Amino acid sequence: MLFRSPPYYQVSINPEEKRLVYTIWGSPELHFQASRVLAEFKKSSLIESVEFLPGVHKDRWSFVMNLKSGTPVEIFDLAQPARIITDIRVGRVLPK
Repeated sequence: MLFRSPPYYQVSINPEEKRLVYTIWGSPELHFQASRVLAEFKKSSLIESVEFLPGVHKDRWSFVMNLKSGTPVEIFDLAQPARIITDIRVGRVLPK
């Protein structure tokens, strides 16, 4: 089933810890292999690691992106196909 727009989601941005925590509500059907996704992120020059958190609630799931540096990010969504975009601003560093 393809969604016309993304389900409700929230992203907590923690620049001090260089961490993004995503929570997606609803019952999205996820069509990916976690091991393959993790292997691809290991090649990233921007992402330190990705953690898929265990499901605690039936109506939502969460995952974490740990960044290598405290660069600014912008989170937005697009439709058809539904997707949540994380734009990591390369070359900029957040002030301390």
